[in-house]
Amino acid sequence: MIKTNVKNNIFLIYFTENINKNKENLEKEKIDNYNNILINLKDVNYIDSTGLNFLLALTKNIRQKNGEIKICYLNDYLKNLFQLTKLLEYFKIYDTEEQALNDFNKSKK
Repeated sequence: MIKTNVKNNIFLIYFTENINKNKENLEKEKIDNYNNILINLKDVNYIDSTGLNFLLALTKNIRQKNGEIKICYLNDYLKNLFQLTKLLEYFKIYDTEEQALNDFNKSKK
């Protein structure tokens, strides 16, 4: 399941289970209204290759609009996965949602 919210014109995506091919049903029309997205992976234990492709495609779309994607709450498994796939160099990663939101707010100034 996916939950969404908006804070300070930042679209928040909360994945409440593992990210796999079933997660591509996120409402694209909602995302298209925002340039900045924060992905919260607190409740995610596993991401398959389809899920990684989803994150990369979403990032490409947002960057084409001069936006940013940030990710928070990577567990050890996900940190290792992102490191092995070189995605730590591609995404800005934060320990908490608050840290990521604060960084979005700093870049707006």
